[in-house]
Amino acid sequence: MKANVRVSGIVFKEEKVALVKHENKHNGDYYLLPGGGLERDETIEECAIREVKEEIGLDVKIKSFAYYEDVVSDNDHTLHLIFRCKIIGGKVENLDPDKKVKDIVFMDEEEFREVKFFPEKLKKTLFSEKDNDFPLSLGKTPFP
Repeated sequence: MKANVRVSGIVFKEEKVALVKHENKHNGDYYLLPGGGLERDETIEECAIREVKEEIGLDVKIKSFAYYEDVVSDNDHTLHLIFRCKIIGGKVENLDPDKKVKDIVFMDEEEFREVKFFPEKLKKTLFSEKDNDFPLSLGKTPFP
């Protein structure tokens, strides 16, 4: 079984969360937090900062570790680590070197609840974070 680490950033701007739009045959259009794979010799915090910059163009600093999730399939186990981030500079632009990001959007809570978003379990708590003790486990998510 292959093991991976994925790191994402929660970035709010004017009460809206930054999301990146993706698409594939299996899911159609869906949204993710900006994030990606941990690179060799990179800390998880460095990864979150780099991935946010690459995918949405913003410079951020890490505020806190917020969530973790185990995503498991027959051949793969990904540990997904999610950090709360604060914008410190940059401008919104798609710098994704892999060209997977189709669009960058900022959604309020009402819009967010209507779209297909992964990890789905995070939809329940993302806009009400202040009521939670962190970090929170999103549990084990089977991935086909």
